[in-house]
Amino acid sequence: MTEDQNPSGRFASIRTWTLILVLGGFVALFLIHFAIVWKSVVNLPSDDEWALLRDPDTLSLRWIWVQHNEHRIVTTKFLIWLLYHWDGWNLQTNVLINFIIFGVTLAWLIWVAKKLSPRLPLWAILGFTVFMLSPILWMNHLIGLQVCFHFWLLFFLISTYFLFGPIQNWQRLVIGGLAAAASLYSLGTGLSSVPIVFLLFCLFKLFRAYFANNKEERVREVRQLGLTAAIVVGSTALWMVGFYAPNKRGLAWPYELAFWRQLLNLVSLAFGVEVISTALGAICLLIVIAPVLWQVWKQRGQLTPQQWTSYATVIGILATLASIAAGRAPFGIGWSKVSRYAEIGMPLIILSALNWNWVLQKRKTGATIALLGLWCFCFVGFFDNWSFDRYWQRAANRRIGAICVKAYYQQGGQGRCANLWRDPLAIELNVAKSLNASFYQEASSQIQRETEATASHQIPAKPALVGVLDVANCQIIGGWASQGPRSKSIESVDIYDGDKLIQTVTADTFRHDVYNAGMGAYFSGFQIPTPPGLKDSKPHSIRARFAETTKDLRATPKTITCAP
Repeated sequence: MTEDQNPSGRFASIRTWTLILVLGGFVALFLIHFAIVWKSVVNLPSDDEWALLRDPDTLSLRWIWVQHNEHRIVTTKFLIWLLYHWDGWNLQTNVLINFIIFGVTLAWLIWVAKKLSPRLPLWAILGFTVFMLSPILWMNHLIGLQVCFHFWLLFFLISTYFLFGPIQNWQRLVIGGLAAAASLYSLGTGLSSVPIVFLLFCLFKLFRAYFANNKEERVREVRQLGLTAAIVVGSTALWMVGFYAPNKRGLAWPYELAFWRQLLNLVSLAFGVEVISTALGAICLLIVIAPVLWQVWKQRGQLTPQQWTSYATVIGILATLASIAAGRAPFGIGWSKVSRYAEIGMPLIILSALNWNWVLQKRKTGATIALLGLWCFCFVGFFDNWSFDRYWQRAANRRIGAICVKAYYQQGGQGRCANLWRDPLAIELNVAKSLNASFYQEASSQIQRETEATASHQIPAKPALVGVLDVANCQIIGGWASQGPRSKSIESVDIYDGDKLIQTVTADTFRHDVYNAGMGAYFSGFQIPTPPGLKDSKPHSIRARFAETTKDLRATPKTITCAP
């Protein structure tokens, strides 16, 4: 009988080719994303990474344990410590390793999903996992420090798989307990997920002890619970040593509406929804918890180890999102759509597919319709989240920031690099210099090459004060002032309302455009908020003058009339 005459053989061939195509597409998308990250990353610290350079003991062994904001990111700091001793902590290397670890996390999630639900085709699991390759996670991919999210998720998934697995031997439970401890020391979210999962594990072991066939099995279950408790409780107690709470805005509690708005929008972010919508968040939460509640009620708590694993993971993730909602709700609903938090909830997509498949396993058509509907729902949610423009924009911005860093090492000052951080970076850049960090090495090498290239034919320029009052309106007053493009001095500017001195401001903000035009130094910009005293519905003549001189900046004066 030929394959055309054998329907089962034809269907097997279709399934095989479907798997090959889906797997090939998944791997190709992963490699494309990796290549874009490779092209987009710049060897400079980002965001919270600057905070790592404020500690005098940065990159020492003691520093690995030091609390970072509300987190203990021991695993991430240990990786950075290794990279520092390898290549001076090159941030490009850090980000690439970061993405590789993310790939390992995805591979583990896919493997676990297949182990938990062997009947669910691998191509279907890949079809749901593909949403985790969306650029919605751009922040966790372009900032090396964000590897803490990958570490937390990877160790969390490993812990639930080994703790609740069908094989309950000592070795697997030790691995599960240590993985739980590792997730705890990877991100502050572990302080929510680990205790919840441990409480569920206690319930799991007590159920097994209650239904054990004999006393020997019952004693073994209790002893295994004691061993796991020693690992998890001990690591949690150690985590709390010396801990302080930096959140000064307090917490939102479950009886507050702000908490639920934040939580529901965090859940919907995991499904690709970036608009603020409590209704969509409620739908997403229902998709996640409905199959869990149904199976627990239907089976009267007599769950299989596979179900325990999946449900414990779901509850642990929801508890983690709840802790984020409690901490971030006081900062505003916008924090529910921050890129970094999407990764925490995104495994709920794959787990929901498994859980709905279990609910409808005796209704093949119903299961197919449910899974197809879930996939279409996710497809719509992620439809507008596949643009990589954020990567290119950030890369361009960071390259300008690299010029600012180089200018600081040439010119000094306070290191006001608005492209990199909102506050002056002089302290952090000096620490990087003392550490001979990789990005400092690159900047100093470039400075040396430029100095050698221009030293032979450079003609000293005669100092001349130049500057422009760029803007004066009801929001800001700003411009630039300098002694020329190669000047290393920082000018001060007096701001006047007519003949009345309002304020003296230092022109030490990075102005890449001014330098490129050959008009002034890198650090020559200034900007202040328009003083409230000028907002009286009367016209005011704004003048800018070089401090301690009678020379006005160009484009002076400017007249403004601002309502109170």
